[in-house]
Amino acid sequence: MLDEAARVIKTLDKGELYTLASIMRPTEIVVKMMELSCHMFSLKAKKQNIGKVQNDTHGYFDLARKNFLTNPNKFMADMAEFDKENITDGCVKKVNAILNAPGFTYDAVKAASGALSGVYKWSGVMMKYHELLKIVNPRRIKVAEMKAELKIVREKLALKMKQLADVEEVLAQL
Repeated sequence: MLDEAARVIKTLDKGELYTLASIMRPTEIVVKMMELSCHMFSLKAKKQNIGKVQNDTHGYFDLARKNFLTNPNKFMADMAEFDKENITDGCVKKVNAILNAPGFTYDAVKAASGALSGVYKWSGVMMKYHELLKIVNPRRIKVAEMKAELKIVREKLALKMKQLADVEEVLAQL
């Protein structure tokens, strides 16, 4: 999954992202994708951004334009370096609400923007990875605990082996 996400990031069309920055009347899907991107990076829209752009009822398109679309290289680098191990539950809730909205599908996003279809895929992979971590992290903790316990047992065993060697040496002398 993570390899697929990395591949998707590399194939994003920077030119199309620059083009999206110049749009004054984005479609609802483009606005929702920008909102999704802002949620992924924990960016919050300000009241003064609301209504600056048509269909941008929450101000996320304008925020995304300033933070992502005017510098696609940085946006792509941020996605590549995204802290996927520490996605907040609030982020997951907001992003999944958008990803699972009726009519908000990969095909609909791809029809609106090829570049944003890659962002859609990447976001979906990050959400799936977060869900997998819920299963894996408790097991990682258990493995760490077991390794610590094993280390203690091995240290005790080494001490007992040394004591046994000392006793065998005394026996050999007797």
